[in-house]
Amino acid sequence: MEQVLTHYTHTLALSFGFCLIGTYLTVHLAKRFDIYSPIDFRRNGRQIPLLGGVPIFISIFSVGFLFDTNYTLLVFLSALPLLVAGFWDDIKELPAKPKFLAQLMAAAIFLIVYPREELFLIQQGFPAFWAYTLSFFWIVGLCNAVNFIDGIDGQATSYGLLVLGALFLSSSPGSTNDFLLIAVGAYAAFLAFNFPPASIFLGDIGSISTGFLIGIVQVSFAPKNPEAFNVLGILFLASLPLTDLILSVARRLSKSLTPFVGDKDHIHHKLQKVGFSRFSSLGISSGVVLFCALSHFTLTRITDSMIGPLLGVLFTTALMSVLGFVYYIEFQLGNQVSRYSKTVIHKHLAFDTTLNIDYSNYQAILIDLFPYYKELQRHGFPTVDKFIHEFSVILNKYRDSCTQLGGVGTYSVILVNSGVNINLKRKGLEKEFFGLTEKFGVVKNSTRRPDGFYYYNRRNKKQFQRIMNWSKNSPQKTMKTAS
Repeated sequence: MEQVLTHYTHTLALSFGFCLIGTYLTVHLAKRFDIYSPIDFRRNGRQIPLLGGVPIFISIFSVGFLFDTNYTLLVFLSALPLLVAGFWDDIKELPAKPKFLAQLMAAAIFLIVYPREELFLIQQGFPAFWAYTLSFFWIVGLCNAVNFIDGIDGQATSYGLLVLGALFLSSSPGSTNDFLLIAVGAYAAFLAFNFPPASIFLGDIGSISTGFLIGIVQVSFAPKNPEAFNVLGILFLASLPLTDLILSVARRLSKSLTPFVGDKDHIHHKLQKVGFSRFSSLGISSGVVLFCALSHFTLTRITDSMIGPLLGVLFTTALMSVLGFVYYIEFQLGNQVSRYSKTVIHKHLAFDTTLNIDYSNYQAILIDLFPYYKELQRHGFPTVDKFIHEFSVILNKYRDSCTQLGGVGTYSVILVNSGVNINLKRKGLEKEFFGLTEKFGVVKNSTRRPDGFYYYNRRNKKQFQRIMNWSKNSPQKTMKTAS
């Protein structure tokens, strides 16, 4: 026992020290060669050195080769496409498709080379087809899920540290166990630099590869107790990032956006919207992950057929209650802003009492302000009032005697011209509205187009008619002069 503890202590200390020195050097090298994060809406205008994944994985592989060559070599070879793509993305920025292809390649390489009989789901009794299929999608899903939660300082790093630590404690002794301890030491050292306020970011080389590392360790997981509820335990470890991933993809598809376009509506963003600081949001997120890790640790030791499922239900209920509470508070704040918005919009905008629309020859611009209200309300109602005032000034610049102004529902404003070409106005209005969202720090995606800005003409007449027919709360009547 004493010999084992000495081995673990030396392994952890070596990995920690190696990564600590490596991260310090990487910060200075990134500054020397100007390898910084871009200034965008998700980083609050800060530029921080990238390439945080470099010292982490150099430390893991360097120390790993000292203790177990075979497993470390397999991880290195399979992760190589991700590491190359992530490194290039942090320096030059790659499109989403090449990075996704690298994820598919990495997952395929690992599953092809890894011994079939040692695959976790094979050991749990799954047929080979389903074991390989589920393992493949699990690895790729975690690559993206961990990348999605890497939105505030320290979150993806602390998630990796806690999950890898839980897997180390619940796995049987062996090469995977040593590899997990090496990874824990590396992530613990990096967290010292990535903790708020961060002096270095993981970058894509770090965040996507962290998801990959967790994924492959889980699909090759060798539990101490094969009869326990191990599958349920593994699911708990991934519950936070996968929940965020599913909600993010559904939200973006509902807006006809690609799932790879970033936004500011992740769970950690919602925590900040309801009033928590970045540090507090990290603490809450880490607390949820710690709860999931403890749930995993418990379920991988329970073999009773009655107690196991009962604990699974209780743990799931507790987790969903916490996440549901965050969404409920944000919803309540949204309702509060909704009541105020009716007053402030009418204070600054004079709507026409009747909209005369010739549906055979018209053009319209609809601007949905709801996504911006949710963020502006964090700074108080005076900020909301100022935003709407400046928004009204912009609208009036593009409103002439032929342009009608109306409201659709509570939050949306519409400009309509019948028989007049407003293409140039559309482009100018879109540009100025985006500038307004930049000024107030409420940009919603990584494109240069504002969220909630829609253009309609006779080509999408039916969609526009449905919007006008649904607008029961509009302050004016709609007069259809032609169809």
